[in-house]
This record gives sequence, structure tokens and C-alpha cells, in this order.
Amino acid sequence: MLLQIAETFEISIKEKNWQHWNGGVFLFNHESDGFLNAWHQKTMHIFSLTNWKTRDQGTLIATAWEFRLNKHPTLSKKWNFIADYYKKSLKLNSNEGLITDDDFKTSYKPIFMHVYHHWGKQDWDVWQWIENRIS
Repeated sequence: MLLQIAETFEISIKEKNWQHWNGGVFLFNHESDGFLNAWHQKTMHIFSLTNWKTRDQGTLIATAWEFRLNKHPTLSKKWNFIADYYKKSLKLNSNEGLITDDDFKTSYKPIFMHVYHHWGKQDWDVWQWIENRIS
């Protein structure tokens, strides 16, 4: 994706492991118009390109770097924890109500969960935990 961003938008992402704002983007006033419009234009542009997936994460990354917001803090994972079935460091402490994606170097009591892969997988302990919390 970084190569596509550079080729399409002439924007160089210098941090290969930069954490993009996957939890969402919150715009608070009219000063956000330029950012939102640039992101929208980039996203509409890639929809016509066969070498891009029709998703907005790459265009969000490009826009964040274009507006020099790459150092802007992200929200705590508490607000949108991504539960990726294939991430080996994803662990659960259901007794404490804690989940981690880094083998418990950090942990969260999430408010929102983003289940990435295997939605509804009944034999997955994380899915069972989620169901028990919302039922």
C-alpha cells in the first residue's frame, strides 16, 4: 500500500509501521473541512484505479501524512479494540474483563470491539466473551 500511495499521490510514508487511525476519524469543526475533502477526493480517485482496493484506509493514511498529522495521537484501543482472529498475541482474561493484542504488555476493557475475521465463530473464546458481554 505504501508504494501505491507514493505512486498515486506522491506522498512518502516514512514510518513503515505507522499506526493509522483505524478506529475512526473525528472531525470537530470547520477547520476539518480541508482534511475531509482531501480524503474524500483521494478515495473517489482510487475507486477508478484497478491496482487499489476499494477501501479508504490507504487514502486516509495519505491524507494524514499530506496534512502532517502523522504524529497526531490515536484514540485508546479501549474505544475501538480490533480483535483479529489471526493475531497470535491476542489474549483474553475473561475473569478480569481484559483483552490484549500484545500478550498483556497492555490490556483494555473495551467499550467497542471491531471483530476482524471470523465474525460469529462460536468456538472462539473472544467471540464467546463478546456475546456474554452484550447478552
